[in-house]
Amino acid sequence: MADISFCILIVDDNHNNLFTLRSLINEHLDVEIVEADSGAKALEVLMKKQVHLIILDVQMPEMDGFETASIIRSVKRTQNIPIVFLTAAFKSIEFQEKGFAVGAADYLTKPIDAPQLINRIRVYLRFIEQEYQHNFDLENKVEARTAELQAARNQLEKRVEERTAELAAVNQSLSHVNHELQQQSEQHQSILDAVGEGIIGIDLNSKVRFANPTAYELLGYQQGEMLNAHFRKLIHNQYIDQNFFPTETSIAWSLLEKEGTHRANDQVFYRKDNRYFPVEYVMVPIFENDAISGAVITFTDISERQKIAENLQAAKEIAEQANFAKSCFLANMSHELRTPLNAIIGYSEILLEDINDDINEDDFELDGENILGDLDNINNAAKHLLGLINDILDLSKIEANKMTVHPEVFELEPLVTWLKSTIKPLIDQQGNHLLINYPDIEFEIYLDLTKLQQVLLNLLSNASKFTEKGDVCLDIFISEQTNNKGTETPWLTFIVTDSGIGMTEEQQRRLFAPFTQADASTTREYGGTGLGLTISKHFTEMMGGIINVTSELGKGSSFSVELPSRLPSPVEKSDS
Repeated sequence: MADISFCILIVDDNHNNLFTLRSLINEHLDVEIVEADSGAKALEVLMKKQVHLIILDVQMPEMDGFETASIIRSVKRTQNIPIVFLTAAFKSIEFQEKGFAVGAADYLTKPIDAPQLINRIRVYLRFIEQEYQHNFDLENKVEARTAELQAARNQLEKRVEERTAELAAVNQSLSHVNHELQQQSEQHQSILDAVGEGIIGIDLNSKVRFANPTAYELLGYQQGEMLNAHFRKLIHNQYIDQNFFPTETSIAWSLLEKEGTHRANDQVFYRKDNRYFPVEYVMVPIFENDAISGAVITFTDISERQKIAENLQAAKEIAEQANFAKSCFLANMSHELRTPLNAIIGYSEILLEDINDDINEDDFELDGENILGDLDNINNAAKHLLGLINDILDLSKIEANKMTVHPEVFELEPLVTWLKSTIKPLIDQQGNHLLINYPDIEFEIYLDLTKLQQVLLNLLSNASKFTEKGDVCLDIFISEQTNNKGTETPWLTFIVTDSGIGMTEEQQRRLFAPFTQADASTTREYGGTGLGLTISKHFTEMMGGIINVTSELGKGSSFSVELPSRLPSPVEKSDS
């Protein structure tokens, strides 16, 4: 048995994540753990140390997980190490194709599911251990066989030398050589018999010429029953989806014609009782006198591997269904959550109006506290809470596919007037200066006005919130763009610029993620759910547009929203 001391490399720029992963793995597995907080450091570790499994975070500064994985796959020393990507749940599907393209073996999502993490690692370590054991056994057999062949060769050379001058003993020497060759043949057969994979040899006509005991056992035949049978018709004639190979084609024939190695894991082999099982096999041509005389097929039953993959897929679908059910529940709870808050806001405003109409607020003192101030605080807190709940419910509706677009006709000037009056209190509170530039022309727009107002208000609110005693500017442009039918149509561009705190490139990359702000300190200092920009991005894309950001730390930010000036009407959609 090969003695293997497993080493796992975990790569994450977040040291809390590294600590969590290391603690979980140490708690359940006896392995060596090496850490790296960047792609560059991970590559340094791999050049110095043997690593058996890599758990790699996708989103890292400077060099992300995809770049790191590409480099690992390009180096011969590290190209076969399994890589398991870590990514946020909401991006796992988005990044899946890219991850597998650069050589990922699997995905795990954040937050970490401890049982899933440990089970995945155990599966990969089991595969690695099996591979090491297979190589270890094979090397021992090769070494033993090499030693035996060398000993036989030395002995044969000695005997040939001794009997060269003895012409009378030529027949005896030849007999002895034949005996040695027979022994070698028997030893080769012993090696085939001991291999744990099925091995079948076929000739140029796809007839079975030999098979090892494992092949007979896997296929349910008695020793010798498969000899001279047609390999494709008896064992191998359909894909894993139960579609049969075309009658005029043969995998074996194609292999022999092309003189190459063929690998597959999407087909099935049939047993004697007509039951089939999925296989992974390798088919290699046999050469005799520089010409192909047949092929050797080595195969393995992968039923258990497929069950594991199906179970993992089922677990993933259950998790997605649970998340979808959560979103549906929150979307359906919209009325129940908003109604009591609207009542609090309404009654507090009525009380404020009644008190202001009847009595001077200075006369209202109770235990040293001002009733008007308390009511105003209640009203502001309720409005703030309603805004937070509205953001969460909007995102839930989006996730539950219950958010729809309701376009209407409007013009630029009323929209600008509404924005000025709505954002003014926040602008004044931060001591900022608001400047709005837009074309002074009559221009008819056909979009979802409510969603456009929410997008622009979110951007202006953010600009003012992260700017103090500075400038907040909204520029609106109208331009012509050519659609996919070759027709030029007017587009609107809204650019919100501020002179505030700005962002780093890493902060910009994760800015539109749900519940995410620039960093944790931003959330504590400035508040908010971190959903405004996520919802703005969804609303913009629902209306056929795009949203982008450019920023420099300490020098402000600029958000641009590009939208078609008209959404297709129901009649236009039906005609397209």
